[in-house]
Amino acid sequence: MWDILFTAGAALLGGLLGYGIAELISRYLDKAIEWFNQAWNGIQRVKRAVGILIMKGKRLYKRFVALLNDEEIEEYEDTSDEGVEIDRDELNPDILKALDEDGYIPVKYYG
Repeated sequence: MWDILFTAGAALLGGLLGYGIAELISRYLDKAIEWFNQAWNGIQRVKRAVGILIMKGKRLYKRFVALLNDEEIEEYEDTSDEGVEIDRDELNPDILKALDEDGYIPVKYYG
């Protein structure tokens, strides 16, 4: 499942996300990308990674999934993350498809 995150599709969906969401979600996305960058820079043994948004109930939360040099996969979460409430009608069809099929939206690829 996670291998799919390390493809060009992650970049494509990440780009689409910026166009189909409300201002509140856009601000959350900006903060999430900042947190993803900090996570990427803070992990020394990481080969590749992706910042994702997952949906729990009606809220999106950020997660950082890293493929380490020893081929282990670790998932990191911001314990202070309160998420952001989302109205599914504000999302474009590609984003909805990713949420429905995979339960997450890839936002930013690293490595």
